Amino acid sequence: MKKSQVTLTVRLKAKPAMGTRLEEIARGLLTPTRQEPGCIDYYFHVNSKTPNEFFFYENWIDQESLDKHANMPYIKEFQKAIAPLLAEDPEFVMWNITE
Repeated sequence: MKKSQVTLTVRLKAKPAMGTRLEEIARGLLTPTRQEPGCIDYYFHVNSKTPNEFFFYENWIDQESLDKHANMPYIKEFQKAIAPLLAEDPEFVMWNITE
């Protein structure tokens, strides 16, 4: 792993009865994101105990690649589409390698 690699985790919580729709929309990000230059891996998880909670785990070769991803048109569309489905603001945590 390169020291410039960054990891982003994003936790989403859907409103009651909105989880299925949020999951459907989020799964649409997997293929295009994984094809982006700089994407090492990109995973989407569903909480097994609380199915209205979701978690993205993504690794990028550097901050520049992640920044480009964040500005992709389909990411902007995703953010708009899920806003009314969320029970709370998304939780973003950035992780850096410290080896």
